[in-house]
Amino acid sequence: MFGIQKSANSESDSLLSIRFTVPIIIENTATIFIGLVLSGIYSGISASAMAAIGMANTVVTVVSSFFAIVSGSTAVIVSRHIGAGEGREAGEVVSQSITLSALLSLGMTALTVALSTPLFKLLIPTAEASLFNEAVNYFRIMMLSLPGLVLISVLSPIFRAMGSSHVSFTATIITSVSQLLFSWVFIQKFQMNEIGAGLAAVLCRVIGTACLLFALLRDHRFFTIHIKDILRLHRSTCKRIFRLGVPISLESIIVQLGYMLANSMVISLGTFESGVYQIINTIGSFTGLAQGICSAIGSAVIGQLLGAGRPDRARKLGRGIWAAGLLSTAMLCSLVLLLGRPLSGLYSSDPATITESARLLWVLLMMNMAGVSINAIDPQLKAGGDVNFVMIMTVSAVWLIRLPLTWLFCFKLNMGVVGIYLGNSISLYFRAILGFIRHCGKKWYVKKI
Repeated sequence: MFGIQKSANSESDSLLSIRFTVPIIIENTATIFIGLVLSGIYSGISASAMAAIGMANTVVTVVSSFFAIVSGSTAVIVSRHIGAGEGREAGEVVSQSITLSALLSLGMTALTVALSTPLFKLLIPTAEASLFNEAVNYFRIMMLSLPGLVLISVLSPIFRAMGSSHVSFTATIITSVSQLLFSWVFIQKFQMNEIGAGLAAVLCRVIGTACLLFALLRDHRFFTIHIKDILRLHRSTCKRIFRLGVPISLESIIVQLGYMLANSMVISLGTFESGVYQIINTIGSFTGLAQGICSAIGSAVIGQLLGAGRPDRARKLGRGIWAAGLLSTAMLCSLVLLLGRPLSGLYSSDPATITESARLLWVLLMMNMAGVSINAIDPQLKAGGDVNFVMIMTVSAVWLIRLPLTWLFCFKLNMGVVGIYLGNSISLYFRAILGFIRHCGKKWYVKKI
């Protein structure tokens, strides 16, 4: 475990022990590789399936980003309470987060399913009919998995805050393997295509949510959760969750909207360019492996150290996480550049698409070095309560830098897919530099949670 179970203030307790970090590394690695396999299965549906599912997943991400109002704030508050040894307060926040997640996600599911067709007509008005229909069909089914997706995003960080990263690891493996098996059966055996892909996601998230809830109700080390506590709302606790969660959620929503608009620009470039973009993004999920690991470790560990009143240790350890992320990303990107063509061939049978995708994989190194810096530093700033700074910085980078530059590079300078990545990279380096400068100071960890 990483420290608190024995003594939050003991330097001898290793907050980055093998028992804590290894499950997070394996969890993220397995998720990435299973995602790559899933993308291979999806690519066999049709020539437009990768682009359609990619666009629909982007919309799902935008919708689910609203729930950072609960998941983002819960992760920060619970880690701080556990670090301070305040079990009762942590338990109250957890129970209310479950209640809010369930109620809000059910309402959002009904709304988005009803509005799916006009929504996609607005987002991809020039898309080919086959791509449009696949995107809408997949999106409708996927949205049925939203309650499970939201609850998993709330519960997994709670277990990491408790030092039980092996629980979220186990649930993630069960969820991912289930999705892979269901997808193979529904798509390959029953020929259900994009409907099968969406249905597989629904079933696996039901299983994942059940695993995490079962484990949470049985774990009484730091706090105890009762069903009766989940079934009623506590106004003061909900207000506290929202007070911290609103800036986190606004940041996430506005940023994801920007990403969605950028993806819609890609769709307008045509099916070929869209396919290349999705292949590069799929391979990029492997080169971005360190980002998820740094984010998960940083949020839990730094939050606990700050809760335990150890800011100097938090800053030093946080800088180490950042450096390790940069080194790991450089190594992974170099490996992908060496294997570019065979990797691209896993997701397309079209020689022109494979050649173009392999040729452009260099953009991943340019983009992911900034990306891993952001994913290492920003969660630490949030753990310190500096959510408003992160929100303003991120929103500015996406809407004032990325989107205008993407439009300029793609439609005025005719740079195609390269323009998409170039605009994104410039905005990412802007965020990475400002975030690192902020982390070097002291203002970020003196905020009230």
